[in-house]
Parts: sequence; C-alpha cells; structure tokens
Amino acid sequence: MTLPNQEDSVETLFHRTGAYLETRSELIRLKAIDISAEMVSTLAANAAILLPACFFLLCFNIGAALWLGGLLGHYFYGFFVLAGFYALASLILLAGRRRWIKVPLSDWLITKLLK
Repeated sequence: MTLPNQEDSVETLFHRTGAYLETRSELIRLKAIDISAEMVSTLAANAAILLPACFFLLCFNIGAALWLGGLLGHYFYGFFVLAGFYALASLILLAGRRRWIKVPLSDWLITKLLK
C-alpha cells in the first residue's frame, strides 16, 4: 500500500529529474556552440592576418630572388637559391612536424574543447 504522499514525491522526483536532464542537455549544447564559435572566430582572425602576411612574403621573396640573382650574374640563380632554402626548411619542418606542429595543435584543440 502506497501512501498518496509517497506517490506525489516519486512523481515530483521524476519531473525534477526530467527537468534536470533537459537543462543539462541544453547546457552541453550551448557549451558546444560557444566552443565552436570561439574556434571559428580564432581561425577567421588568424586567416585575416595570414593573407596580408602571405602577400608580403611573396613580394619579399620575389625581390630577394631578383636581388640574389643580380649578385650571382643571372636572375634565375636567385630563384634557385631561394627554392633550395625553402626545400631545406621544408625538410627540417618535416622532421620536426610532430613536435612543432601536431602536438601543439592537438593541445590547443583539446584545451578549447575542454574549456
């Protein structure tokens, strides 16, 4: 035999549990939206900085190649020297890509997702 007071308590408990789960799922959804928005805005801000920097580097490299080529006697020699420099830099980055790129990027993403 159940008492009417106990039935009301159980019913209230179920309603409160349902409300808690609803609120909790909404909180998780809002946190996911916040993290996504922060990551996208960070990437967009970095892209806005990266575009002019790439344009500067392109102009600088062309100028440096022409200057080196003038010193070496033929303009195309300057482009070969810069291509060799970038090939060497690429090999160094390839050798250290895990330590210098993958691990810091993974740490950043994990930090942002667990925030």
